[in-house]
Amino acid sequence: MSWAHAHIDELSKGNTVEFLFSGAGMDGAIEPGHLVTIEPIKKERRLRVGDVILCKVGRIYYLNKILDVYQGRYQIGNAKGRVKGWIPLSHAYGIVVKVSKPI
Repeated sequence: MSWAHAHIDELSKGNTVEFLFSGAGMDGAIEPGHLVTIEPIKKERRLRVGDVILCKVGRIYYLNKILDVYQGRYQIGNAKGRVKGWIPLSHAYGIVVKVSKPI
């Protein structure tokens, strides 16, 4: 089971989740050890370039940025600009609303 499944389950119930980030793909935006707060993506919320979301690209779950939007699909990549791929909205589970630096 992926690190993301429990978070996605909570987000699907309408709950906000928090966890300590441990990846390296968001260097400069979110560092390892930062507390990340993610809210469910509400239907009325419009996702934009620059938003950081919890999403699935292929079979892998990421906490990555939206790099581009085209015809209802979202290009996902890390803070260094590395493109992971394009996803439909159904593969976007939550949006980062707060990042707290470690104490």
